[in-house]
Amino acid sequence: MSPRKTVSPRTRRLRRALACAVSISGVLLTTAGTGHADPYAPPAAVPELAPSTLDVRYTTGRRSIERALATAQEVGDTDRMRALGAFLRPGRRFLYFDPRGAGRAIEVVGDLTRAKRVAVLVPGADTTLTTFDTRGGKPWSTPGGGARAVYAQALADAPHPRPAPRLAPRLAVVAWLGYAAPRTFSSDVLTGERADEGGAQLRRFLAGVHRVNPSAGVGLLCHSYGSVVCGRAALDAPRGRAGR
Repeated sequence: MSPRKTVSPRTRRLRRALACAVSISGVLLTTAGTGHADPYAPPAAVPELAPSTLDVRYTTGRRSIERALATAQEVGDTDRMRALGAFLRPGRRFLYFDPRGAGRAIEVVGDLTRAKRVAVLVPGADTTLTTFDTRGGKPWSTPGGGARAVYAQALADAPHPRPAPRLAPRLAVVAWLGYAAPRTFSSDVLTGERADEGGAQLRRFLAGVHRVNPSAGVGLLCHSYGSVVCGRAALDAPRGRAGR
């Protein structure tokens, strides 16, 4: 039997560096070159968020979802069909909807104009339109399911014997998928580009919430990569505006 060769520390470091480079290259290759034409139309133009434009934006959002559902049916996108069908259930209201790519959506649960407090849920990586409501049998871990769960819990925890209809205006919850959330296994999580873009969009949205309801306290509930987005939004926000 030949004697075992001794590998120097320098050689081991070079091997580890090479393995790391190969892994990163694999991530880049799997996320590049997927240039399929997107069948979904761009979002309809909506006015700036303000008390007078809420109904217009809700109506526009619903119509955009209906058009996207028709497209999903035409191309046989069953996952998207399931998700968009749920979006169109009675009572659901979306301030913004963009079906392109993984998709973006902003849903409001409660009365944004009369709420004393507004909670904004900012999701993390791997969040898309198809996972907006359900993921792995845990709907509360998604933006839409989480927003409804927070709202329901707030009503359940409210002091009684106040009648339920009077409780509703005290809280509004926003499921905010207003940025392109990265995939966990992608090159996007290695940089802050998605967080920078998301932070800017979140700041803009919070300014709109303030115009709609200047007296409401606003809190951010940020998950995973969404925490980075919230951090970027808070860094450049005017004092007291990012979350109160």
